Amino acid sequence: AADVWAKSAAGDKLADSKVTVTVNGEAASVKGSDSEKTSYNLVFEEGENIVEITATDGKYTKTVTYTVTYDPTKPTVITVCVEGFTLGIGYIVEPYKLVLDDMVLSEMASRYGYDDAAAMKEAMTAAYVLDYVLTENGLEMTHQGGLSSGSSFYMQYISGIDTSAIAVPENLQAKLEENGFTVDPEPGEEGTLGEFDITYGSGWMYSVNGVFPNVGFCDYVPQDGDVMRVQFTVA
Repeated sequence: AADVWAKSAAGDKLADSKVTVTVNGEAASVKGSDSEKTSYNLVFEEGENIVEITATDGKYTKTVTYTVTYDPTKPTVITVCVEGFTLGIGYIVEPYKLVLDDMVLSEMASRYGYDDAAAMKEAMTAAYVLDYVLTENGLEMTHQGGLSSGSSFYMQYISGIDTSAIAVPENLQAKLEENGFTVDPEPGEEGTLGEFDITYGSGWMYSVNGVFPNVGFCDYVPQDGDVMRVQFTVA
């Protein structure tokens, strides 16, 4: 996937109809769109691939071209962490390097009901990665929907967290109360942290490489080199 920020001369986001993205001459499909960016699904062939992005604003047109080399035999390596910094508890799962090689993919295939490593690789989503990393670190999540693409996945809670040390930083608590939030430092259930705990705006969100995706966990396909941060938000 690729995120595209295309803006007019006035600094406004261009409509998706004003932007085209192609891979080796074939149009890439839109995966998600928000007020700032649009995400495209890029399908690469083995070897070199030419990606062209063209934006048009009135009589002005700009095209940028990238060359991407894809090696399907190279394992995808991503870094995943789970954070509770808003609660003063730091990392719940410290940065965890996950190498999606044949051994790990085979293990995941067995766990999630796929025939083999190749099938698991084809079906991979951030939701599968999240569940796998949590399990490997002795944690468990409660969620709605499934882990596969298009399954309307929504993470409600993570269980197995030491919630006894929760202490919302004073400056953050003051800002929350200033904006009308009531802060309850005790989660609804000991050892469990999720939606509506601490404040009515609380829950889990994630970023990839410093950007908040405009698709959910089950519709994001992890890319080699990704840094995925799962973060607890209180607003």
